[in-house]
Amino acid sequence: MSRRKTAVLLAAAYIALLVLHRFIYLMGDDFFYAGFTKSAETFVDMHISHYAQTNGRALIHIAVSLLLIFDVYLWRFINPAVILLTLCLIDRAAFGEKNRAGALPILIPLFFLFGAGVTRESVYWLDGSVNYLYPMALVLFSYNLYKNPPDKPGLCYAVFFISGATAEQSGLILLGLFFIGALPRPNKRKIISFVAVLLGYFTVVFSPGTLGRIKLQGTPGRSGEFLKSAMYAANLTFFNKTIFFIHIILLGSCFFYLYKKRRAFDKVLCALCFISAVFYIAARFVTVDAAAPYAAFIAVYVFILFYVHINMFLENKHDATELSFITAAFGAQGILVFSGVFGERTLLPCILCLMVPAVKALTRHKLRYILAPLLIFGAVVFSHTASGYYNNAKIHRYNIEAAASGTGEIVLKKCDPEYCVSPLHESEYHLRWFRIHYNVPEDAAVSFAD
Repeated sequence: MSRRKTAVLLAAAYIALLVLHRFIYLMGDDFFYAGFTKSAETFVDMHISHYAQTNGRALIHIAVSLLLIFDVYLWRFINPAVILLTLCLIDRAAFGEKNRAGALPILIPLFFLFGAGVTRESVYWLDGSVNYLYPMALVLFSYNLYKNPPDKPGLCYAVFFISGATAEQSGLILLGLFFIGALPRPNKRKIISFVAVLLGYFTVVFSPGTLGRIKLQGTPGRSGEFLKSAMYAANLTFFNKTIFFIHIILLGSCFFYLYKKRRAFDKVLCALCFISAVFYIAARFVTVDAAAPYAAFIAVYVFILFYVHINMFLENKHDATELSFITAAFGAQGILVFSGVFGERTLLPCILCLMVPAVKALTRHKLRYILAPLLIFGAVVFSHTASGYYNNAKIHRYNIEAAASGTGEIVLKKCDPEYCVSPLHESEYHLRWFRIHYNVPEDAAVSFAD
C-alpha cells in the first residue's frame, strides 16, 4: 500500500473513531481517579496510598489521573490515535519493515468488529483503555524495538522496564515474547532486555497493594474454585463472540497449511481441523449442555495450532513471531486462572496478540477476497456501536446537568449498560463518586428514571 493510500485510510479511520469518542463521557472508576487530581498534594498522597494498599499499577493510574485533569476531552483525541497506533504496531510486528501498513485494510475493519462487551471495558472507556489498550500498545512498540534495535540500545532498556511495569497481563506477554524471541539466538542484548522487563514486572506483581489484595482475597486454588476459574477462562478465551473471527482465521490457516502436506499424520490433523471448524461455527448457534465437546474442541484446536506454528517456526529460518504471540496470548489468559480476576476487558490483550498470526495468515493464503465483506461487516458493527454511545451520550449530558441543578431531589436517567461501564443505577459505589465529582450535596436525594 502506498503512503498516500495509507494516510487516507488512517485519516478516515481516525475521523470515524473521533466521532464515536465524541459520545463517550466519564464512567465507572473515572470518577474515583478524578478525585486524585484535586491538588498536587492530593495527587501524590493518593497515588502512594493506592500503590501501597490497593493496586500495583502505579504508572497506569498516574496516567489515568493526568488525563482526568482535562476531564474526558483530551482523551477523546488521544485514544483514537492510540487505537490506530496499536494496529500499525501489529502490522509492523507481523511483517517488519518490508510491508509497512500493508495489512491495515484488514486490521482496521477487524478491530471494528470487536464486540461491545470487550471494547466497553477496555477501549471506549478512559480508565479501561489506559489499563488494557495502552499497555498493549507499549508491548507492541517494545517488541518492535526488540526485533529492530538501534545501534545504542541503552534507552530501549528503559522502555522495556516501563513496559513491564504497566499491568500484569501486558507485562507477562512481553516476558513471553522476549523469552521465546531469545531462544533461537540468545545474546547479551536479549538477556538484558528480558531482565529489564522482569524488573519492571516485579514492581507490579510484588507491590504492597497487590500482595495485600491477594492475601485478603485469596486465590482460586485456596478457595477451591480453581476448576471453575479454569472453565470460565476457557469459555472467555475461545467462545467469546469478539474473538470468534480471530479463531476462525487461525483454524482456516491451519487447515490450508496441513492440506498441502503429504504425511498421513498431517492429513489426519487436517481432517480434525476441518471438523473443529465446523463444530466451532455450529457452537455459535447451538448450545450443547455438556462440557466434554467443548473441552475436546479446545484440546484439538490448541494442539493443532501449536503443531502447525512450531513446524512453521522450524521451516521459516526460526522466525518465532507467530509462535511467540500465540504462546503469549494463551499464557496471559491462563495466568488469570490463578488470580480469579476475569471480565471481557481481560480478553483484549489476548485478542491483540492473536491478531498478529491472524493477519499474517490472511496475507499468506492471499485471502484478499474477504476484504470487501470484512469492510462491510466492520462498518456495520462500528455504526451500531457508535449509535449505542450516541444514545447514551444524551443521558450522560442530562445527568451532568441534573447533578449541577442544586439541592432537593435529583432525578437521573438510566444508561444502556451495553455501552456504559458500571451504570450509576447499578452501582452505589460509583454513584457515590459521581456525587463527589459533580459536587452533589450530601442531603440531596437521588432517584432514577428510565
